[in-house]
Amino acid sequence: MTDATVKFGLLVSMFQAMLRDRTAAKKRKRFRTFLDRVYTGREYFSAVRLILPGLDRERGTYGLKESTLATCVVDALGLAKDSPDALRLVNWRKGGARSGANAGNFALIAAEVLQRRQGIVSGGLTIRELNNLLDQLASTENRGEKAVILSTLIKKTNALEMKWILMIILKDLKLGISEKSIFHEFHPDAEDLFNVTCDLKLVCEKLKDHTQRQKKQDIEVGKPVRPQLAMRVGDATTAWKKLHGKHVVVECKFDGDRIQIHKNGEEIHFFSRNFLEHPEYAHGMSNVIVQNILVQRCILDGEMLVWDMSAQHFAEFGSNQEIAKAAKEGLESNRQLCCIHYFSGFQKLVPFLVIGSSTLVKNVASKLHHPSCMRTDFKFMWRKRKMEEGRGRRGGSRRKRKDEEVVVEEEEGGRLRRGHSGERGGRRKRPARGGQQQEAA
Repeated sequence: MTDATVKFGLLVSMFQAMLRDRTAAKKRKRFRTFLDRVYTGREYFSAVRLILPGLDRERGTYGLKESTLATCVVDALGLAKDSPDALRLVNWRKGGARSGANAGNFALIAAEVLQRRQGIVSGGLTIRELNNLLDQLASTENRGEKAVILSTLIKKTNALEMKWILMIILKDLKLGISEKSIFHEFHPDAEDLFNVTCDLKLVCEKLKDHTQRQKKQDIEVGKPVRPQLAMRVGDATTAWKKLHGKHVVVECKFDGDRIQIHKNGEEIHFFSRNFLEHPEYAHGMSNVIVQNILVQRCILDGEMLVWDMSAQHFAEFGSNQEIAKAAKEGLESNRQLCCIHYFSGFQKLVPFLVIGSSTLVKNVASKLHHPSCMRTDFKFMWRKRKMEEGRGRRGGSRRKRKDEEVVVEEEEGGRLRRGHSGERGGRRKRPARGGQQQEAA
């Protein structure tokens, strides 16, 4: 069977079964069964892109978050703006009589509204038909056209199927199984191949036989590489324990957009952390990259920011798109795009600034060397120490407590200085100035 004959209802049945399964092993087994027994033609991409919608680069973005999607569904159903169901969809976040127990879950609220209009009988929508309609939905920016496409989907599905389609559009299926588990069940080398290509279609086409291992894929300039991201922990204590006494780097947190720049001669590509291409940066930054990066082929991973020449500091978060659009339209502005990258040296991380003017380079570089933005190699070691309190209390008994303190070994110019907070001669790390945050990388 191929995507032209496989009904979307079969995929929905797998989704529903996964929700009932309590263990990841059972969920993975259902996924493997679906591939082996249903997709006998091995054209896996059409189904996998629906299971992992957040990793599908072929389709792009829909431009639909919950609030906009709610308005489009209201238009698709032909509801009056002040009708109870329309208000329930628009106010999906709120509780109360109009939102019910499913407040905060747009897909479930929409399913309740659709159930009274669609019923339980499926319209027989195939996976190929669904993908074609979703392609149309992503390709148009007109809200009226999006509503027409949603209306077509509503006519060809039941309420349960439409609920999962809305979750696919929002790129959050809440199946209780990670993409890592999906990749490992699909093929042992699927995750590694995706990490260096960020191409889900290539993974599905190249690894059709899950019993045959794949040679390691090299990184290619022009194809986004999945960036390494920091792991979020609850508090500093947990973070320090995970370091296990290793050397780490404390860096200034620049509030911009994580951007990966691929240079192949004069061909420049800009990719986000979600491996989506951003051509809007090309007009303001491509020539700067070509003129300042002398190597022909390279990949730069860094932070895209805006420098405010009047205020002499980085602009607030969210300014990138506005300045990129102004540069494309040739509008003059006292703000300019810049990009900061870090290259690892022998024992230091060297900040590298890509920007269009030597004056700006000097001004921004002064900010990079501000004490709040200095980068230093540290080795954090935890040491337990018992401190005595209340000597002589209660008949000479002593109360003890355990205190934790950080011992910092700072490496500067080949010399090692030691110290810790609370002891004379120790160097205490100063808090960041100017609202800059510090993070461990």
